[in-house]
Amino acid sequence: MGISWWTTIIKQALFVGCCVQTAMCFSAKRLMMFRSWKRQSSIRKGTPIYGKIYESMYDGSMIGAGVGVFAVWGYVIAKARRGYVELNPKLLSMVLGGSVEEIEQALEYLQRPDPSSRNHDHDGRRLVREGQYQYYIPSFEHYSRLHDEVERRAYNRQKQSEHRDRVKARRQAAQTDTPTQR
Repeated sequence: MGISWWTTIIKQALFVGCCVQTAMCFSAKRLMMFRSWKRQSSIRKGTPIYGKIYESMYDGSMIGAGVGVFAVWGYVIAKARRGYVELNPKLLSMVLGGSVEEIEQALEYLQRPDPSSRNHDHDGRRLVREGQYQYYIPSFEHYSRLHDEVERRAYNRQKQSEHRDRVKARRQAAQTDTPTQR
């Protein structure tokens, strides 16, 4: 433990009015709780830190939809959890820097049927409203499977490369270890 750690413990003890040993136990327990929470929050399934945006989004049926639609859709992709997202137009207007009306228009656009959409689930709708702020994303499963497939291929490519390197190293070691016959 560093000096700053001890200083913090002593300050806590003086502030709370307890002995240093009690403050130390309290600080250690709080630190363990924080570490546990941090580990659980990073491990929790269905809560990615980011969303993957595919280039096909920009040359599909959303061409010409407007900057607001693409901004809201990017937010949806980043915040999607297991195919659902919570979208409050007032909150989105503050986060994305647009007016509430622009956000509501973008949400209406994303809820409309789109016969030109690549994904024909729910008539090509990108969002299906299920509650006041709760929306279902019909294409979520398709793109999460695609994402998993891309990751799986990259993982297999990396592991195959590592395997080839190990085999090559073994062959080189075997060639240098064998005595040369004259």
